[in-house]
Amino acid sequence: MTTIAPSSPPSAVEPLRPPWDEPPSLRALREAGAVASRVLAWPSSSRDEEWRRTAQIDRLDPARFAQPVPRDPGEVDRLGPGADPPGYLAEASAGAPAISQAEVILVDDAAGYRGCGPGARPRPGAGPVAVALPRAGGALARLGTVLPPRTGAVVAHNTARFASATLIEVRRGDPPATVHLVHGVEPGQVAWPRTVVLLGEGAECTVIEEWLSPPEPGAALVAPVTELVLGAGARCRHVLVQRLGPGGVLLASIRAELDRDATYEAGWILVGGAWSKVALEVALQGPGASARLSGCAAAGGTQHIDLQTTQAHQAPATTSDCLHRTVMRGRARSVYAGLIQVAPAAQKTNAYVQNRNLLLSPTAKADSNPTLEILANDVRCTHGATAGPVDRDQLFYCQSRGIEPLAARDLIVTGFLADVVDRLPLEGLRQAAWEWLAPAASDAAGGLASRRDE
Repeated sequence: MTTIAPSSPPSAVEPLRPPWDEPPSLRALREAGAVASRVLAWPSSSRDEEWRRTAQIDRLDPARFAQPVPRDPGEVDRLGPGADPPGYLAEASAGAPAISQAEVILVDDAAGYRGCGPGARPRPGAGPVAVALPRAGGALARLGTVLPPRTGAVVAHNTARFASATLIEVRRGDPPATVHLVHGVEPGQVAWPRTVVLLGEGAECTVIEEWLSPPEPGAALVAPVTELVLGAGARCRHVLVQRLGPGGVLLASIRAELDRDATYEAGWILVGGAWSKVALEVALQGPGASARLSGCAAAGGTQHIDLQTTQAHQAPATTSDCLHRTVMRGRARSVYAGLIQVAPAAQKTNAYVQNRNLLLSPTAKADSNPTLEILANDVRCTHGATAGPVDRDQLFYCQSRGIEPLAARDLIVTGFLADVVDRLPLEGLRQAAWEWLAPAASDAAGGLASRRDE
């Protein structure tokens, strides 16, 4: 695993000062992030419970990574979709339409490039803010309100240093939108993507966030912050894809706020990088709101994948369901913490969290900690967790019908992951998920993807 060992703990950061005029609200937000970074301690595995099993954070200093000098939006816009991005980004952006059928595709400018697909309309005069859909003034106002700078040190650093933000706003009466974001980071560099999704009453949107770095060795850091606000009756499908190269590190912070009868469906595929930490929180603030969270991770070698989910029920008659499955091989390790919080006013809550782990080698490891924090007395909340190797009886059953041992194990792994992959919202995305999962979770060449197609 590629790491960068700092000689001292990370220090406070200075706000990014891009070479263009920013709105006063953005300048003030950056200053607030810098101030928070001076007050908040960088995460520590010895001090912070949520980091106790991910000691890699103690050896990570964002200051050791170079942040590319932002380019003037006018210059970037003149490059247009025809400019040549780095090879790994070109391949990802070329394949994105088949995966998502997206109206808009953005490749951020971490490597000095931003490409916009059909329908993208950069907001004139907004400085670093790239608008994925028109009329995003309200989304700009919500930047930094769902995850304010004092949420934590990583969020504070992002707030002070983000070079560009994607604002997605779908208002009441607008047609459903699909946005596919591809974020890239080069070895030795850091990227601070910022995304705001604002849905009006009854609006619908599908957002795919994909994080990439080159397949060559070399440490790289991407620390995205995503804020989602769903109005009454709104529906958002949100998919997170982590496909970083072997030296990549991901520190992701995501929070969604749901109003009355809103629906939030989140999915994730975590397969790359040296190590990653994803914190996903859903706040069900309006009666009748519902959330369905489901995803999977597959890792090998010495990879380390840490996922933390929070289902915060703050209003009555809300529902949530979280399902996370992992396949670990080699000396890979999975860490999962799932918390269900029920406020005193959140009567009639119905919530569930489950984590299942499949260990394909005796040296693989999975830590699971589902937790309930219930302050209401009329609720239905349950949780569960399992970890273990492939069931021998299932292997024997497959082999007794003429299936080779490696193929039999792949077949069992495919069935294990199918529950979460089948929940992804788009057929192209589901097919791509099997291709991404196969290298980490399959014993036979192309096993998972080919067998899933049969």
